[in-house]
Amino acid sequence: MSRLRPILSSRLALILLAAWVGWILFSSSDLAINWAYSLYEALFGAADTASRIGTRHLAQKVYHVALFVVLSRLLVPCLRAEKSRRVVLTAFWCFAIGFLSEALQFITSSRTPSLSDAMINGLSGTLAGFVWFR
Repeated sequence: MSRLRPILSSRLALILLAAWVGWILFSSSDLAINWAYSLYEALFGAADTASRIGTRHLAQKVYHVALFVVLSRLLVPCLRAEKSRRVVLTAFWCFAIGFLSEALQFITSSRTPSLSDAMINGLSGTLAGFVWFR
């Protein structure tokens, strides 16, 4: 039974990781942005327009950081390498998925890809990786 436990936990970790990557990629879709704007309007609709634009931008950046901090945490049990190599692998995957999620925005009508967003994605995941693997 004790031999089976690590296998199940690593499978669960891979399933959670795959689901999270799917969520990140879905967040680049038109449907996701419509949901996000509806949620934002429901939460902050009473705010005046000038501050709402700045708040919406800040909320988007915080969301990017949160997505990739969680991604880097989900990578922890999935990477089987030396400590220093795990940080490099975490950085690679966070940047790769970050750039892919931005590239997917080329095929959506309401989204515009951004190099700064891709960098925020990769850097936030990489910096969190330093914390997880220290």
